[in-house]
Amino acid sequence: MKKKNLFIPLITILLFVASGIPTYGNAGEILSVQITPKTVKLFAGESEAFTTIIKVKGNTSIAVSWKVEGGDGNGTIVVNDTNSVTYKTPQTVVTKKKVKLIATSESNTAKKGTAVIDINPSVIPNITPGSDVDNTITISNFSFSPLNMGVAPGTVITAKNNDNVNHSVTSESKRGNYKKGSVNGISFDTGIFMLSSPVIIIPDNAPIGTIIPYFCSVHRGNMATPTGYITIIPQQ
Repeated sequence: MKKKNLFIPLITILLFVASGIPTYGNAGEILSVQITPKTVKLFAGESEAFTTIIKVKGNTSIAVSWKVEGGDGNGTIVVNDTNSVTYKTPQTVVTKKKVKLIATSESNTAKKGTAVIDINPSVIPNITPGSDVDNTITISNFSFSPLNMGVAPGTVITAKNNDNVNHSVTSESKRGNYKKGSVNGISFDTGIFMLSSPVIIIPDNAPIGTIIPYFCSVHRGNMATPTGYITIIPQQ
């Protein structure tokens, strides 16, 4: 029986691989794209981080492109890395609405993940410049004052407790979480205090426009004003 010459087909395969033309055995495939968290409730002016969970068969890029359905009027996104973004709701929301955040595979645009965001109206108190109150947050009769202090990056804030019970000034990532958290990398916690005057130091690189809600870790939602705010403003 005459033997077949296998040399030429072998050379052909090697040329395909060297030239970058994909062979059938090595092609990758995006099976699905999901976003986590899938649903979230936010108030106007709040932020949330989202990441993708991508199922892949073989070897292929897992990069995605992100968009907010309806454009910037429904919120904005800041890309953290290839598969993670931070979404921020509009600063002003008149009526409650739902917004979709979409991640689309760059390898296969037919594969998409979606997160649904419920946005609720929120009226954040007007800013009181910290310089008007000696950069001091005062707690009196279970109320924070001022309710929204505006300070520049690098400001040292003093917390004062006029009540005869313990309080704290503790940042949270979202209003009403009542759990220590950060916004744009800014977090603080005076710890529980009554007679002392602890300080909060705003980082020198704090982004202008950042709004950090805070609460009392002792009384949480039982305060007369459960939430206070610190807003980062330009140097006056």
